[in-house]
Amino acid sequence: MQSFANGSSSALLSEAATNLLVFLYSIPNESACEGCTQAYLGLERLTALKAVRELILASRILGSYRICALCRELRLCSTVRRLRSVLDTGRGRA
Repeated sequence: MQSFANGSSSALLSEAATNLLVFLYSIPNESACEGCTQAYLGLERLTALKAVRELILASRILGSYRICALCRELRLCSTVRRLRSVLDTGRGRA
């Protein structure tokens, strides 16, 4: 079982989804477009899209229009979703 920075595991994710998540964690801004994801992971388009959908449904990534960290074009990108802690939201203060 592989764990990530936020402490969760990928036991229920497919191999393609796990590889995609590890790839996103390894690049600047943790964001990449569909084309770059396919090219760097060597996936077919349908497999890449299924992995993206799986990670979105698992609340691990989100899709947003951003500049891709790899091709530097404004495109719909898969971006790692960071969970906010109590300290980040300010709710832990008295």
